Amino acid sequence: MASLKCSAIALYQCHREWDSEATYAEEEKKEAERLQKEQAKRDARYAKWLKTRLPPTGQGDDQKGVQAVDDASEFERQEAKRKKRLELKEKMLARHSLANEVRKILVALFKEIKRYLNDEGGLKSLFRVYVLFDELFVV
Repeated sequence: MASLKCSAIALYQCHREWDSEATYAEEEKKEAERLQKEQAKRDARYAKWLKTRLPPTGQGDDQKGVQAVDDASEFERQEAKRKKRLELKEKMLARHSLANEVRKILVALFKEIKRYLNDEGGLKSLFRVYVLFDELFVV
């Protein structure tokens, strides 16, 4: 019976957490907005970066075109480095915060299980165990 109950709870949690089409549409809309804001910021950085570059004096039109291409490629290299640094930082923060969150939930879960098995918390502890399992499943 305990195995059947565990399977039923796991099945319930899986169905409860599956996304709907509406959720995907909302996520796509948020992602498009985020990308649009990111592009605007990137354009602003590029404009600022171009202003800091001193225009060469006494060059012909051909040399100015080459200089503009060199400037654009240099900016792209800097942007690629910046993007890699940001991605690495986000991964490190996500890993660290997720590990801490899971650890906190597990510690609380095992304390509640101990309280329930020692008949200290009664049904309140059992309810808290189920709530903590839900939190762990969602993290």
